[in-house]
Amino acid sequence: MLKKHHSNYFEYQYIVTKTFFESIWDKKHTVRQAAEICMHKMQDYLDGGINTVIIYTIILEKVQRYGRKEDKNILQYYLKELEEVKEIISHLNVDDYLDTNEKEFLSDDIGWLEPYLPSLELREEEIEANLQSYASYFEYRYLVTEHFYELLLDENYTTGQAAGRCFCEILRDREIDTVIVYVAIIKLAIEHDKKELKYWLKDWEKAKEMMNHLNVDDFLNKKEKDSLLSDINYIKEAVNSLKNEKGGEGK
Repeated sequence: MLKKHHSNYFEYQYIVTKTFFESIWDKKHTVRQAAEICMHKMQDYLDGGINTVIIYTIILEKVQRYGRKEDKNILQYYLKELEEVKEIISHLNVDDYLDTNEKEFLSDDIGWLEPYLPSLELREEEIEANLQSYASYFEYRYLVTEHFYELLLDENYTTGQAAGRCFCEILRDREIDTVIVYVAIIKLAIEHDKKELKYWLKDWEKAKEMMNHLNVDDFLNKKEKDSLLSDINYIKEAVNSLKNEKGGEGK
């Protein structure tokens, strides 16, 4: 399907997901505090159109999912945002902005917000087409981040257990997808616990080997490539620090 407009759907998903969970897990904020931080961070992206729908829906899905245990009516604090999304959707054709995969994720998020928002139906042929499509860079980043923190928060996994399960459960189709997932998981793991790095050195070597015969420019745009390279440099620095520590121990 040819989109009439460019969508940053999964990039927004990734930014909000990382911000939300870091606020709760690392900074021990409440769900509402985490949501306000996300709202503030994404303020400049709101456009009164599709971006507003995407951003508010992503944030409020997380509010509902993680906040309803403490307050089953937690969405009452966000009626203004919900009403704005409802109004925009009423006169906006989502198909003009989102591809099938993005629309399916948006539909799932909206499902958490019923009865405040009307459901977004997908046609059978859209679901079928989605099964045949490749995931994008930021979709993988989002999926890894979401699953990692779900395991930490919902199932009380350790950092290593959460990273290991992400590694096993997040499917990838191509070598570039495997590189993206390896790098995302390793970075998340060592961000939370530097000691985890030693368990991921073999996988890091596999990722480097794959990158040696991949032309990243064939798969990623500049923003995606810069993000990947930033994470790779973070891991390289951690590996060098680990080697220096081992060298110091040997003296």
